[in-house]
Amino acid sequence: MSTTAPDCMTTLVPQGREIFLNSTVVAMTVTPDTVWLAMADGGVEVRDGLTAGLLHRFASAPRPTSVTRIWSLIAVTTQSKGPQVWMGLSSGSVEVYDARSFALVRQMNKHAGGVYCLSEFGGYVYSGGSDFKIAQWVAEDGRLIRVLHGHTNYVRCLYAEGNAVVSGSDDCTVRVWDAGSGEAQLTGHFHGRAGVSALCRVGVTMWSGDNDGRVIAWKLNTCEALRVLHAHGGRVASLRKIGSRIYSGGADGIIAVLTRRT
Repeated sequence: MSTTAPDCMTTLVPQGREIFLNSTVVAMTVTPDTVWLAMADGGVEVRDGLTAGLLHRFASAPRPTSVTRIWSLIAVTTQSKGPQVWMGLSSGSVEVYDARSFALVRQMNKHAGGVYCLSEFGGYVYSGGSDFKIAQWVAEDGRLIRVLHGHTNYVRCLYAEGNAVVSGSDDCTVRVWDAGSGEAQLTGHFHGRAGVSALCRVGVTMWSGDNDGRVIAWKLNTCEALRVLHAHGGRVASLRKIGSRIYSGGADGIIAVLTRRT
């Protein structure tokens, strides 16, 4: 395993329209035509993907002692019902909305704590939460398939692709699960004492970011760490593969562009 500085491009110059929002964005997902933004005040804004114009706003839902907030979003396309958006709530519920009419399709209640992350692949949606569990749902009808147990702290990030589901947690581990059986296959401890906050997959290589600002590349089939990149001065908030590069966004306000060289 090598420990290196990140391979980064020069400064990125923003292109396109800039909009100013009244609250911090905590989660985002896109459909073919729209951008959905979950706000820190508990509301959700739906904006036109081309003009950024506001199309719809979901108001925050008050509770006796607090406001229910949306902690995670993911766009899912179903065969029979078309595009939908799944929302993970601080109350532990998962809500599904029609992406065109904005109508509530269903609400599922399985988690005992807030739902921090959502991932989708192969007709299934996976949700992870502050109850340390991962739930597997059928995307078409919201039916619960199974619950995955193993983490000992909040599940902060998920990545599903092929026959593998990968999870990252505040217990400072990454875990690899079999998507068909739900069995835990591997556990990686290379993040030390830092909680795992973001995941991305490129072929047989996984990339995971943590609360200490590191991005680690590792082998999916063995959990062997390949590279440790000190990409940020704070928590890694997101990892995305675009073209041949990995983009990491950090709480330090920096976007790092990483190469796939191992």
